[in-house]
Amino acid sequence: MGNPFEQIDQRLSNIEYLLLDLKHKSLSTNIPSEQTIEYLTRKQASKFLQISLPKLDEFTRAGDLPAARIGTRVRYLKTDLVNSLVKIKGAKVA
Repeated sequence: MGNPFEQIDQRLSNIEYLLLDLKHKSLSTNIPSEQTIEYLTRKQASKFLQISLPKLDEFTRAGDLPAARIGTRVRYLKTDLVNSLVKIKGAKVA
């Protein structure tokens, strides 16, 4: 069966290899940086989506568009708006 300490050492080496591989893969993926994160006001979001403010509020209340509240102000993450459009269009096609 062998020395148990050698088995433990081999397992630790395997874990170390897996962790390094995982770290390398996570660094090579496109993780959005703070510079690429863009928040939009209600007015900017409605203009971006080419819809009226009341329609934007309707979609937000229905949960179709995720919004973040900062105090009394509402902000929309631009990537969330794009992803929601894809989801909404996909649902209408199906």
